[in-house]
Amino acid sequence: MTVGMKERNKAFKERILTDVCPFTLGIEVIGERFAPIISRNATVPTSRSQFFSTTEDNQTVIRIAIYQGESLNIAENLFLGDFEINVPRNSAGRENVEVRFTYDINGILEAEVTALSTGEKRNKLIINGEMSEEEKNERIKILEELKIQSENQYKDKLLIERANRIFSEIVNMEIRNRISTYLDKYSLIVRTGDKISIQKAKKEFINFLDKIDPEMNDLGIDDILLDINENEDEEIMEEDELEFWN
Repeated sequence: MTVGMKERNKAFKERILTDVCPFTLGIEVIGERFAPIISRNATVPTSRSQFFSTTEDNQTVIRIAIYQGESLNIAENLFLGDFEINVPRNSAGRENVEVRFTYDINGILEAEVTALSTGEKRNKLIINGEMSEEEKNERIKILEELKIQSENQYKDKLLIERANRIFSEIVNMEIRNRISTYLDKYSLIVRTGDKISIQKAKKEFINFLDKIDPEMNDLGIDDILLDINENEDEEIMEEDELEFWN
């Protein structure tokens, strides 16, 4: 699985690299077809997911068969391994799973499936070549971090898209300027990588958007501005009080 991947000194493993996946990775779906999850030439390390459903009534098991290749016909691709997850009995198409592939520059692939109705997870690690248990555990930890980063990036994208939507729907310049300020502040804090600061900034940003989102309230512009100003005054007072006692 490491064809086309460059070996690197361990000191550079955590840097942002520009390697690409030399083949497409995916799973088998109904009709013996190939459903890609990570496309060929995707920048690695990467973590991507897709959703799939049961295909039969009263189906209780979903098999995840992993392949690499470029053909729509599964028989023409290379089989890498498989595993299963249990799902509750239900009508065809009513039970859904999320299949996530996480792939790193060393050619290590973790396939994880989550049953959405139960929260149950199953995974399979596919490793090319010999690795010690310590090395395997180290790579698993890094793959977990990649999954978290991918999920956070997706949530950040949704948050920014929401801010852009509200910006386009509201013509009041004062509110637009505040949206821009919050967006700039949040983007800067995200770049620091400080998890606590990021969570705090995200919460403040979401609370602000909730107050001004036309889809969530029918307040007039004056009422929205009054509400925002009152909350900002309260936050300033709380910060001043905290500094006083510290």
